[in-house]
Amino acid sequence: MINDAVKTNFNTLCEAFGDKNTCLMECERKKDGEIVNLICTVCFDGKEYEMVPFAEMVSGNPFDDYYPPNSDGGFFKGE
Repeated sequence: MINDAVKTNFNTLCEAFGDKNTCLMECERKKDGEIVNLICTVCFDGKEYEMVPFAEMVSGNPFDDYYPPNSDGGFFKGE
């Protein structure tokens, strides 16, 4: 089940998209040094912009990397 913190972050991201306060940003992932693309919200305090990362874009084919939820619970892993 998706927890409340994730739902709150998703709603914040939706609002930012609606206000056009989002961007894609290329960053280096700390744990492995891989260059990745992040979806960020853009915050402006009147002096400086702050990019707040919310999600990492999937590289390659996401259907190769993830199992979808099964309507009976768990995840559908194919036949």
